[in-house]
Amino acid sequence: WGLYSMDSELTEHISREGRVRLVNLILDNGWTVSELARRLGVSRQAVYLWLDSQETHPNNSHLGDLVNLAIEVDDQSASKILLGEVNQFRLAVDEKILGQISGKDK
Repeated sequence: WGLYSMDSELTEHISREGRVRLVNLILDNGWTVSELARRLGVSRQAVYLWLDSQETHPNNSHLGDLVNLAIEVDDQSASKILLGEVNQFRLAVDEKILGQISGKDK
């Protein structure tokens, strides 16, 4: 990934579950909630809430930093998470387009 920097427009396509997986990836690689919160400039409570996909999730500006940190911590695992997110988004777009096309054929 090199000097890669996550564009905030791209972060909009990362699901809540993907965001939780990125947080867990960083924590699973030895970071504490306190360290992660400090690095991202948020409270520890915010990070704890991010760990629950039913709760709040990182906004796009924090998510860009989170993605970049995940890549820094474990680029292969971060890549798998992000490519999975891209694939899910692509499938959703395909389904939407095919649904509209089949609706026009009727």
